Amino acid sequence: MNIWETAFDPNNDCITTSDDNSSPYEHSEMYKGVRIRDNWVPFDVYTYQEGKHRDFINYFGGLPVVSKKTFECLEPHLKEVVEFLPLRHPEEEMYVMNIVNVIDALDYEKTAIRVLPCGSMEYFDNVYFVKDRIKADEYIFKIPETVTSRPFVTDRFIELLDKYNIKGPHLNFRWSYESTCGISDTQIEQYYKVLKKLRTQGNQEKFTFSQALMEIKSNKTYRSGEYKLRIQYGDVRLGTLTNECKIAWRRLHYITPKLEGLLWHEDDTNDFGEFV
Repeated sequence: MNIWETAFDPNNDCITTSDDNSSPYEHSEMYKGVRIRDNWVPFDVYTYQEGKHRDFINYFGGLPVVSKKTFECLEPHLKEVVEFLPLRHPEEEMYVMNIVNVIDALDYEKTAIRVLPCGSMEYFDNVYFVKDRIKADEYIFKIPETVTSRPFVTDRFIELLDKYNIKGPHLNFRWSYESTCGISDTQIEQYYKVLKKLRTQGNQEKFTFSQALMEIKSNKTYRSGEYKLRIQYGDVRLGTLTNECKIAWRRLHYITPKLEGLLWHEDDTNDFGEFV
């Protein structure tokens, strides 16, 4: 299996909303992998930059917008993982794709994550996935770490584009099952040493995930193995151990079943830097 990330193509037609019109940002759930069809109200868009006419149209916010043809061809295959929500355009029938398939598949042991001096995760230099978390029949998905950004697509999705002669989107190759990792054996050994220590530490009182979310509102840090929870600038942040044995923080837009199933305890380090 090969996996690509969809990308903005500056040579394509570009659409946006008018200044006095509704915005997709008012539907924040669509950036979090949540179904919103029942509350969806189509809004007006217009073409502000003409370019190559594609079946995938450039749109701000990282959300794929597609033509009527693309909707009619792909919707029967993707209806379980994508909501196609109508837009109003003066000349064409368009739909924005709300990808609701979110897979907790990022391999933190191998993925090279850029961590800023403040401890925040900015982006991935290289992406590696845990193979058995991505099913062979997947078409398109997002990951919790970048759930507000562009989706990933598989070979099966590319085959659909070829089958129906659909033009676009622009794709950047990111990963394959045959991908190899460039980190050293020493780094891998250190990662597992720290991981083992983190998973065996802590005889403190244990809390459920929902209880930990309440406790961190008092400016406390809670930890479960290689994960940490904090509040920063009013947002819930999740920290995860990286292959460099540092902590990568991100806003917690999406709660995975794995996180909900963990037990948490108060962590006295109370920091945003090193894990140990």
